[in-house]
Amino acid sequence: MNTKFLLVALYAGLLSYTSQAAYADENGRAQLQKAATGQEFVIAKTTFRLVPDAVVNHIEKPETDNPAMDATARIAIVGELARVGLYSISLGSGERNRAAGKQSTSAAAGDAPYGVAMNQRSGAPVLVTRRLKVYCNEMRQANALADISGGKMVMVSAVAQLIFLEYATPAAALAAIPLLKKQACVKTVEPEIVENFAEPN
Repeated sequence: MNTKFLLVALYAGLLSYTSQAAYADENGRAQLQKAATGQEFVIAKTTFRLVPDAVVNHIEKPETDNPAMDATARIAIVGELARVGLYSISLGSGERNRAAGKQSTSAAAGDAPYGVAMNQRSGAPVLVTRRLKVYCNEMRQANALADISGGKMVMVSAVAQLIFLEYATPAAALAAIPLLKKQACVKTVEPEIVENFAEPN
């Protein structure tokens, strides 16, 4: 077969996939934004809103950088609406059941290692971790803050006056924010998030 014809066919195939992927990303974000009916939080003046029925699944990192193989892997994930790093995001049965007027049978979003929220400025999904970033002017209070909020202290930066606290679930971390904000030494509290330019472990 003519080499030039093969190259043209391959290029056309890649253009078609790129167009389909772009539409899928836009459509997926729209669905996630519609499902973002949960708690709101603010990081650096940007508002995020949780997607209660989001399901996060880890994707095995491919052994090659071949775009065609990556395209095949993406298409194989049924129900995928977006990706953040090596994690695929879809909607669980709760959202589908509500659309169909049925009772929700999905597991609680707080049971997952990552929650999902939508950036209300950019419309992009982010992963919400089990950690909080607590800005505090008294570093010696780190363990006390962990104890009263049901978490554990995992890291302290005296220079940044920053304490990282970790909780059992993302939901538990978010639930601890109001209590932490009431403490005299605390200036502000932010959930730790993972955006698309970073890959969670």
